[in-house]
Amino acid sequence: MRRFLASLALGLFLLLSASCSPTAPPPRPEPLVGLDRLFERLRSTDNPAEAQAIEAAIRHLWAKTGPQVANTLMAHAMDAAHQGQHRIALALLDRVVMLAPSFPEGWAMRASLHFLSDNPMAAVADLAHTLALEPRHFAALASLGYILVEMNEPRAALQAFELSLAVNPHQPDLMDQAKRLHRLTGGRLI
Repeated sequence: MRRFLASLALGLFLLLSASCSPTAPPPRPEPLVGLDRLFERLRSTDNPAEAQAIEAAIRHLWAKTGPQVANTLMAHAMDAAHQGQHRIALALLDRVVMLAPSFPEGWAMRASLHFLSDNPMAAVADLAHTLALEPRHFAALASLGYILVEMNEPRAALQAFELSLAVNPHQPDLMDQAKRLHRLTGGRLI
């Protein structure tokens, strides 16, 4: 069963990585003004403090781009999750993705909760939605990589990490993981 789940996750990842490029503009009909410039600055800066500020600005925009009702539900879901009320948080996030299916952060947050609830396949499915909406979502790419590591798919995990680092090269822990997987796999991707 575990092998089947890993194969399914790998298939979703391959389908997604074939259709998404970390530098491609988001497929959303109304991309956020300024987000493209933030990503350009994130890739080009050599200043760690500036990179951290840019990453925070991107995350802030991601979190606040949904409809107001989705933003409110997400805030309540975060509170519930922090209190260990995962079922309530998941119900709220289900509502977010139903009300705002084009809001990438709703899918990303629900993926995180699925992963914390030991449901990696639901997490992978939600990460696929996130990345279909925002291919530059470096956190979703990194999360996908970590899930693939747990599923013993080091080559696919390495590819996810490398895609994340291509978008945001200022992730030292992820860089370390990618180097470790590169040594483990001999640098061979899928």
